[in-house]
Amino acid sequence: MFRNVTPGAGYRLRAGGKRSGALTVLPDRSAPPSTRIYDQRLPAGGYGYLRTRDGTSLAIDVRLPGPADKGPTRR
Repeated sequence: MFRNVTPGAGYRLRAGGKRSGALTVLPDRSAPPSTRIYDQRLPAGGYGYLRTRDGTSLAIDVRLPGPADKGPTRR
């Protein structure tokens, strides 16, 4: 772990006589969330997958109420 490194590109590490490829140090501020997940196609009904922001695929089963469904019943 390194501290107090100015954000930027082109950093390299050297250890044991070896040199790393170019590294980028990112700022510690929050990044805006990606909107790529909004472009995915979800099933209109039935079984499918939903990809979350971290790349995880979740299995989903969409069942919408039909026209005969009158909503919750009271007992």
